[in-house]
Order: sequence, then C-alpha cells, then structure tokens
Amino acid sequence: MTKIPIYSYEDLRKKADDFLHTYNPTGTIPVPIEEIVEFEFRINIVPVLGLQREFEIDGFISSNLKNIYVDEYVYTDRINRYRFTLAHEIGHIVLHASVFKAHQFSSIAGWKEFTYSLPDADHRWLEYQGYDLFVACVIHTSTHRWDSGVTPCRQDKIQRIFQPIRRNRRR
Repeated sequence: MTKIPIYSYEDLRKKADDFLHTYNPTGTIPVPIEEIVEFEFRINIVPVLGLQREFEIDGFISSNLKNIYVDEYVYTDRINRYRFTLAHEIGHIVLHASVFKAHQFSSIAGWKEFTYSLPDADHRWLEYQGYDLFVACVIHTSTHRWDSGVTPCRQDKIQRIFQPIRRNRRR
C-alpha cells in the first residue's frame, strides 16, 4: 500500500505558491485552470455522461495522470464547479502523483476500487489536501489567502470537507 503523504499547512502553502508562480505568473484571476490542465500538464479533459448522478462524483483522474474525467453536466453547465473539479484533480497531481501512479485504473470502477482500498484516514487526507490546494489556486491568490488569515485549514472547514467524503464513500 502506498503511503499518503501528510503535508503541513506551510508545505501546502509553498506548493500552492510554487504552482501559481509557475503556471499563473501574471496573477490572472480567475486562474486559467482549464488551460493549465490541457496545455501545461497535457491532460485530456473527458466529459462523462451521468458521472455525478450514477457515482456521486464530479470528476476523477486516471492513475496514469493523463485524463481527468468530469461529469458532462458539470462540464457544460456548472462552470465554477467544473473549475473546482479541475483544480482539485491538479491538486492531486501536484501532491499525490506517486500515490496515483502506484495503482492501475482508468475507469470509474477502477477509481472506486482504489479509493475503497485506502484506509478512511488516508482517504480523508488525500481529499482534504486536494481541496486545500484548490482554494489556494482558484478562489484566492496565494498571497491574499495566507496573509488575510482566510485559510481552509481551520477545524470547522475541515469538518465540512470531511462530511461529504464519508457520505460519498458508500458502496
């Protein structure tokens, strides 16, 4: 079993700052996450009909890190959620590439099998850290986020993030 790295909040901040400086050096708002995914990371964005309805997920990344599968309705009609999903999956690549590469899947069934194989605590860290990078990269510029004291690392926000994860892990 591949160990999920647990980054400190300072480590997450550094990784988010590095990401923004590398892929959005002009500080464009909103961060052009779709262009970063497609042109910088060379990842295919693949709309999937009914992904949210049938599997209760908005998107997932393949273990070879070449495709991000996104619910078609999210892709076409919910632009903010679409951007969130892309940023969350890029967060996994930046933070957890070795974890995903250690498993072989490119389907919804394979992804579900992978997530179910993780102990709950590891799965929560994996998802929480993806959300944290999302907030740093898409909602705020990293400087505003950290200097203002508005961080996703507060206990009340952690609790809100973990609740949906537990609900969505049912079989």
